[in-house]
Amino acid sequence: MMLLLNGHIAEAVASGLRLDGTDAFGLHEWREGQYRTASDDEILRAAAEDNRVLVTHDMGIQDLLRQWAQAGQHHSGVIFINSRTISQTEIGQLLRALRIVVREQGDIEWRDGSAFLRRPPEE
Repeated sequence: MMLLLNGHIAEAVASGLRLDGTDAFGLHEWREGQYRTASDDEILRAAAEDNRVLVTHDMGIQDLLRQWAQAGQHHSGVIFINSRTISQTEIGQLLRALRIVVREQGDIEWRDGSAFLRRPPEE
């Protein structure tokens, strides 16, 4: 599973995932940062070109996914993070939760799939 972390996710999360061997990049560093100010549509299209699952707090992308489904447009998967489950400031929780997803679902085909990230169990 290759991940693309949306711009509002701390770069430390991508770095931590890479330490584990996961192919993960934040939007600020992926493709030399050229998608930092791109629209959600452009980001999803580019992520699909690289077969990257987008990780995001942006719930508005759900509407875009519905539009794409109606139009027959494919994407490479989206993992949504509900801020009430894991806030943007909870870097350690987010990192642990994504590690679990990669370990348990990293070999699954995510094309056109989406899921909500669960809060990891307390250690």
